[in-house]
Amino acid sequence: MGDFLERLKKRIAIQKEINEIRHKIGVAERIKCSLTQLKLQMNAELDCWNKQYAEYIKLDLAPDIKVVDSFEGQAAEQLALDFPVAVTEINDISGQISEVVTEVDDQIAKIDEYIEKLNAQIATLLSQLEAL
Repeated sequence: MGDFLERLKKRIAIQKEINEIRHKIGVAERIKCSLTQLKLQMNAELDCWNKQYAEYIKLDLAPDIKVVDSFEGQAAEQLALDFPVAVTEINDISGQISEVVTEVDDQIAKIDEYIEKLNAQIATLLSQLEAL
């Protein structure tokens, strides 16, 4: 009877540990999902900016900004001063976002490794359970 109770206690302890690990996996999967969504959003914004920037570069009037009946006089001169600076700043930010996307990819890879490690722990515990 004592042997049976001892094995039962071990089985319960192992099952509890498996459940705790599965909870950790669930948390990690949710974090991974959030990071993946964030990455998709950042990539969409980068794509949008790159398309708009490509259109801007194609325009013959891009360096001048002065468009008859739209931007003339002082407004055009101020835009001609401000716009290139703004474009440069946005390009710099775009580069920084690309770096963040790379970092997010690295974090996702680390989460995948962590989940694999946890799954290996579960496999080991399941083997121990079967051996009881």
